[in-house]
Amino acid sequence: MKSILNYHKRKATNGFLTLIILVSTFGLARCQATLSGLLISSGTLSPNFAPATLAYNASVSPLTASVTLTPTLTATSSTVKINGVQVANNTATAAIPLNVGANDIKAIVTAADGTTTTTYDITVTRQATGGAPAPPPTQTGQDLTTSNLSPSINLNFAGKSAWSSITPIIFYGTSFSHKYKNGTQWDLLIGPYVGAQIPIKDNTSYLPALMLPGTGIEINNYYTFGNDLKVTICPLNIGVKIISGFSDSSITILQHNIRQAIVFNYKDKAQISCQLTNGWHNLSSSSQAYFSQTFNLTNSHVEYLNVSLQGMLSQLSSNSTNPLYYVVTWQDFLTKGLNTLPNSRFLSFGLIANIDFKTGSNPSGTPEAAPFLHVR
Repeated sequence: MKSILNYHKRKATNGFLTLIILVSTFGLARCQATLSGLLISSGTLSPNFAPATLAYNASVSPLTASVTLTPTLTATSSTVKINGVQVANNTATAAIPLNVGANDIKAIVTAADGTTTTTYDITVTRQATGGAPAPPPTQTGQDLTTSNLSPSINLNFAGKSAWSSITPIIFYGTSFSHKYKNGTQWDLLIGPYVGAQIPIKDNTSYLPALMLPGTGIEINNYYTFGNDLKVTICPLNIGVKIISGFSDSSITILQHNIRQAIVFNYKDKAQISCQLTNGWHNLSSSSQAYFSQTFNLTNSHVEYLNVSLQGMLSQLSSNSTNPLYYVVTWQDFLTKGLNTLPNSRFLSFGLIANIDFKTGSNPSGTPEAAPFLHVR
């Protein structure tokens, strides 16, 4: 009889403990607000996912316009919203569009109790393309600073006189970028460049020399609007360049200029730009004298227009940060007395590379590459 009572006592005790465990487990599940896994469709999360780690980074190529995330809930009774849209457990989100630069994605897990939440921050950086730099290492809030090297080579033709030349150029620039809350971006690009003019046929190159790059320095500022189709206004760019071998001789003249431009860019893959340049050649008395002697003009001011079409050909390296572009440029003098001379207009075909030595992400803003204007 005693053993029977002990058996029923143990059974009741075990049942009570089981009930306590079930209730505790149910209570823990109701307040469980974590993910046990998170997958991204492109790139790799860094660090590797862990439920207690709440911030991640991933980098994708310039050609990756969107990503999806697949969350796995620790407790199936909880729910998850990614960028405000509820997502089923173990199900990929709809495509999340990416701007060039850093894109902040939030995954918020809500426990079954309806009050306990956990937020995971995922910053996906879509690498930039173009002659001005990709999202860089130095950053403060929504301000970025980058540096890059842009070598290029152009083959120039003037049809009437069969004049032609090659102009290799190397530009090294530092860009300061700021993105405003309304999405407008301002860029200041400063840098020196070294160029040469190598005659091929008809060595009368003094007129195109005024429009072609020499060796100098430029200061450019840009305002960019839009996302996939971006419009960039360049209100005032300034530069100084040295034109050597002027008028087929050992003469060197100086040009200082101001430039205005408008650029239309589609997804950093193709762009068309129009730039108006006003230049003067009176920084030194010898420059003024050589200019006046060559063109029989007392005023050293010139005005010329260029229209440029540019598109991306390929990537130079596997990290997708060093693109190669083709560029076609038409240039024409607008100055009276010069616009009727031979070689006053010409067409150029070229290749431009963007070599970015350091790339990084910007967790709190998304400044992008400044427009790629290589006609000085």
